Amino acid sequence: MGCHVMFLDELVDRGLWPRRARVLDFGNQLCIGTVEDVEAFVRRVADPDLGEDALSQHISNIAPRCNHPDQTKHLDLADALIPVGVDYTALDVCPGTATREFDLNHDALHEEERGTYDLVLNFGTTEHLLGQDHAFFTAHDALKVGGAAYHQLPCVGYLGHGYFSYHPLLFSDLAEANGYELLSMWLTGPQGRPDCPLLGHFEDYPGITREDRADCDASAWAALTQRDGVLNVLLRKTRDAPFRRPLEVRTATQHGFEPAPRPRGKQTGADTDTAASVPIYLTARRDLTKAPFRELIREVGVRLRRRAAKTFKR
Repeated sequence: MGCHVMFLDELVDRGLWPRRARVLDFGNQLCIGTVEDVEAFVRRVADPDLGEDALSQHISNIAPRCNHPDQTKHLDLADALIPVGVDYTALDVCPGTATREFDLNHDALHEEERGTYDLVLNFGTTEHLLGQDHAFFTAHDALKVGGAAYHQLPCVGYLGHGYFSYHPLLFSDLAEANGYELLSMWLTGPQGRPDCPLLGHFEDYPGITREDRADCDASAWAALTQRDGVLNVLLRKTRDAPFRRPLEVRTATQHGFEPAPRPRGKQTGADTDTAASVPIYLTARRDLTKAPFRELIREVGVRLRRRAAKTFKR
């Protein structure tokens, strides 16, 4: 996994990367960029008390590893940042510089580090986890109020890369449920060949049929191409409160169903780390002012019948 310094510069530009920042990285990342790119970024985030001689020497030391063709010799983000005063920790199942062995599916942060990080970086890591819920809980748990999370994850294509692609809806509802400030969301790319056949991604999965079925036009699928795209999301934590899981009900429930947020009983998994009962946050009811006329009539009918039923029960 790797992170280009141009994206980290975005954090500095927005005032989200303070001097002597405390940074938690999901996965031990390679630091990608030219020598000039890396030098410019390192100078921007270096401890102001670090002398020019020490800073210049550090840049000279890491320059040969920038964009090294041998990945085993490529510059790690930890090696670029720690010598200039950044308090950097990576969570990974693989060993690396300043890396703690940590499974984001279920491991918990140390009590003393909760709510202490300025930044959480998730550059192409959580798509490789089945435990999505716990990973986002960990990011929330790590950040201090005012801290920011940067998620850069696949949203289109990348078939066969990890388990998940991410919808913008996930992050807008995550922000709504937890009171995050959604600072920005944008797409990077597209990447890959424009003529790459979609079914070419499935060559390693022989169980997938390529034959016509009643519900599948195999020739139409064979003609499709697919490029890759990445979703970038910047979220800022604005309050000291337990993590809340969003539950998207706009498109998943019958018309007229109007659930309300409710507390849950004793929790398992991620919530046991907070020693608190954490509510599910149900996303907002459907805005009928934006519904098509036919659906509007049906929805009004459902609500009238429900109200009538309640009246006759009294």
